[in-house]
Parts: sequence; C-alpha cells; structure tokens
Amino acid sequence: MKLKYRFEKMELDDEIVAVPVGDNASELHAVLNLNEVAMRILELLSEETTEQIIVAKLMEEYASDKDKVEQAVHAFIEQLHQEGLLDEE
Repeated sequence: MKLKYRFEKMELDDEIVAVPVGDNASELHAVLNLNEVAMRILELLSEETTEQIIVAKLMEEYASDKDKVEQAVHAFIEQLHQEGLLDEE
C-alpha cells in the first residue's frame, strides 16, 4: 500500500499539518491536522510498504507498547483507506 497523494509537513501555531502537493494535489481539497506519529506514518506511506513494516519502524523510533502501536497504526491506516487516500494495488 502507498499514499495516492504526496504530502508536505508544515507546522502552524504548534500544530502539525500535512498539505497535499504535486500534480494531483488539486484533486484533494483537504489539509490533515496530525500528531507527530501520524505524520511519520504518512512519511512511511510515501513509498510502497505494509502495515507490519510501519509498526516495526515505529517500534525502532519510539519507545512504546507494541500492542498499542499496532492498534494505532491499524486505526490510522483504516481511516486513510476510508478517506480514499491509499493506493492498494
């Protein structure tokens, strides 16, 4: 799976937002308000990957409980899927 759109990280008033950029950015009329971990997941989804790889990378980068990381990653990916932001070929 991979994101259909490319996003750039911007910080506005201590908030992280992901802004669509690139050739198809005009198709998406949204800015995503995210936390640091969600932004990292978007970065990892800029290339073809799997949910398991994302969990493993987050476990390397953040000290956290694996079950919580798996649940959070799954929930966020499911939300991206429902919003039509993922390309799953």
